[in-house]
Amino acid sequence: MVKRVKLSFDRYIKRDCKGRRSGRPRFKGVGRYRTFTYPQVKGDCVVGNRIKLPKIGTIKFVKHRAIPDSAKIKTVSITRKADGYYLTLSLDVVFESIPTLIEKVGAIDLGLIDFLVDSDGESITTPQVLSSI
Repeated sequence: MVKRVKLSFDRYIKRDCKGRRSGRPRFKGVGRYRTFTYPQVKGDCVVGNRIKLPKIGTIKFVKHRAIPDSAKIKTVSITRKADGYYLTLSLDVVFESIPTLIEKVGAIDLGLIDFLVDSDGESITTPQVLSSI
């Protein structure tokens, strides 16, 4: 929440492209925000279908997708909607690159004299559609 207030005051002080200032930020109570974010969490905060958050404690959540073992949790956001609370995890996943084995590469050239010439030198003549009519 402090980050949002700082951002709003920075926008208030900085002028827009025409040199005009925006309106002064209005005070919003804690209950008016629908989302709050933990910018940093410990790596072992998720165990099974529970997450341990500072100042709140352990929360049970529905885990609809498996979290990869190589993933690091960057941020955790909790959003309040009309039908309940939602948890959003931002992950940093390192994917292993799979080497591709390219044995043979082919090329195709389309032309006017020969309809098609491939990289092996085989050519297909232009189909004479109008001469068959």
